[in-house]
Amino acid sequence: MRIRNPKPTLLLFEDLVEPIRNSIEELNVLSSQLDFIPEQEFLKKGTFVYVISLFESSISECLKRYLMAFPKELNDGQISGKESKFMADSIFASELIELLVDDFISKISYESLTEILSKTLKFLKIEADKIEYNNKDLIERKERRNLVVHNNLKIDKKYIRITKSEANKLGTQLDIKNEYLVETIYILKNILSQLLSELTENYNCFDKTKLLKGVWYYVFDSPLLNYDMYWNENHVFVYEQNEKQMIDSLSSGEKTMLAYWMQHYNDSLADRYFKFSDFPFINYSQPRMNFLVEFFNKYPLILQY
Repeated sequence: MRIRNPKPTLLLFEDLVEPIRNSIEELNVLSSQLDFIPEQEFLKKGTFVYVISLFESSISECLKRYLMAFPKELNDGQISGKESKFMADSIFASELIELLVDDFISKISYESLTEILSKTLKFLKIEADKIEYNNKDLIERKERRNLVVHNNLKIDKKYIRITKSEANKLGTQLDIKNEYLVETIYILKNILSQLLSELTENYNCFDKTKLLKGVWYYVFDSPLLNYDMYWNENHVFVYEQNEKQMIDSLSSGEKTMLAYWMQHYNDSLADRYFKFSDFPFINYSQPRMNFLVEFFNKYPLILQY
């Protein structure tokens, strides 16, 4: 029997950075189309609000995916460290973890863009000075967004207080000019690009191979279940039919988990190697089988690309 690997972290780099990459692409598209947006004021306002929301949501979603993989770090007074550890170590706790993560992110989303960004960087273990941006620019844009939504772009006391503007500007009517939109997109895209660069440097080791092998060697400890005997470097199934005798030597629990894994690669593959009597349904109460179910619930198509 091989020494079983520790429980792996269910984090995939491509999944972590996906919201950041998508937002950068969307901002690029918007930037290229600004000159074609009609001059109607409501269109400029709507585009501006969308740009701010795109920035906020991409950071929030990236943070959510990180905290779903590292729930022990979610300890802001909502739950104790002991409760956090219990959830992280429990099987099928993902829905509860997601509920707590969503609640936490919802609370910080009411803060300024600089606070949201600062807390995200802290969780992601990215030094604040690695991301260059102007606090004043971010604060003003979030507050102008709030004026668009709540006060028809007229400066109120909250805007003056938070942006530290002159008191005599109270009631002044602001606007959203094309130049302001261009500058906003540039500022936010630049921050996201820097964040993507730091995420790539810190987390690109969480690749598909590391994740698949980590899960494989956590659920399987038999010397008959060496990952490279079943899958090549591109995670394509390479086990040959004439070696079926080795699969026959596996325990019923190992057969169940192997069949479940194969099914996510090819629906009919398991039928070639297993029969119904191979699967003891009691095995579904076993922690490692449950972990495997949890893994494929999170990444159902990971063997399809």
